Amino acid sequence: MLAYLILRRSEQATVTMQVCGLVGGRYTVEWEQVMAAALVATGPMLLLFVFAQRQIISGPAMGSGK
Repeated sequence: MLAYLILRRSEQATVTMQVCGLVGGRYTVEWEQVMAAALVATGPMLLLFVFAQRQIISGPAMGSGK
């Protein structure tokens, strides 16, 4: 919600806002476009997690043991 308040122009919209714009306020939705946009939006984060999984998981695990 904060992004919608701060970013007024469509050129400044985030990827998530663009995906929501494909669905919101329409009578018909092209689900193929929505799913393709969602895949493009989540792809970089998935790749980042795959490559940094060991560091992401080891950080909290180090603090949990005594």
